[in-house]
Amino acid sequence: MAEEDKRQPERVGVADTTAGRVPSVLALLGNLRDEVQRLVRGERALFRLEAQRRRAGILAGAGMFAGTAFVGFFVLGCLVTLTAVALAGVLPPWLATLIVLAALLLIVGILALTGVKWLRSHAGASAEADTGPGLSTGRDGARWL
Repeated sequence: MAEEDKRQPERVGVADTTAGRVPSVLALLGNLRDEVQRLVRGERALFRLEAQRRRAGILAGAGMFAGTAFVGFFVLGCLVTLTAVALAGVLPPWLATLIVLAALLLIVGILALTGVKWLRSHAGASAEADTGPGLSTGRDGARWL
């Protein structure tokens, strides 16, 4: 019975009514530490669960988008074929196909030049941000302190 009195219960409330005694400050601090650890573990487990659900949703959305892009590629092919066939009703088939090809090359060229211009403008801004205080760039692009 003497050992039972020396052991502290695992969870001591503000007042232990069964024994009729008030827990010590050390017992309360020990319980606080245990409660904080349990709370942190619970929050960590909840965060992992939420992250897994979010990741699963993102992967499902990305898969649907990839499937849409795959089918869209074939839709674009059908649209190009339809345009060539429609022009072939008015012009010889080889000329209709050549006109559609030229139009597609023009679109590709415009998109490529726009993309290069966009990349250069944004790459230049990030390169300037990388050369912070104390760094300068030489003629060959090497960075010096």
